[in-house]
Amino acid sequence: MHNELWSTGIVLKCNEKSWWTTVEFRGDDALSTDDLLPDGYEGKVSTRYALPLSEAIDRILELCARIGVTFPDTPYSRYLYYEGDGESKDWPPPNNWRRLLREQAERIGWQTYRLNEPGFDKPREIGYNES
Repeated sequence: MHNELWSTGIVLKCNEKSWWTTVEFRGDDALSTDDLLPDGYEGKVSTRYALPLSEAIDRILELCARIGVTFPDTPYSRYLYYEGDGESKDWPPPNNWRRLLREQAERIGWQTYRLNEPGFDKPREIGYNES
């Protein structure tokens, strides 16, 4: 991963049926020509507006390609994540969220959560508490 910007995946969040995507990326210090940045670079890009799920994913992938962010083919990369792994109180996932992410991961040839995890499609509500 020398001389490139890279990320392990896309983080998604949803408000009803609209989706936003974010990619956090890093870059090798080999990109730096300035001794003030010895540890390389970090950054984040996000979709600005809510979009249908597949369009949100496609748009962020197009943006990453344009700015040179790659997704290395490693065991823990090319992954679709949901904000807070589905536990965020601010962004509770929609019903069937793991299934929705699984369909999109298969569409783009990536990975995501397994469908057989306990409670995988449990409806989530604001204020939901598992305890």
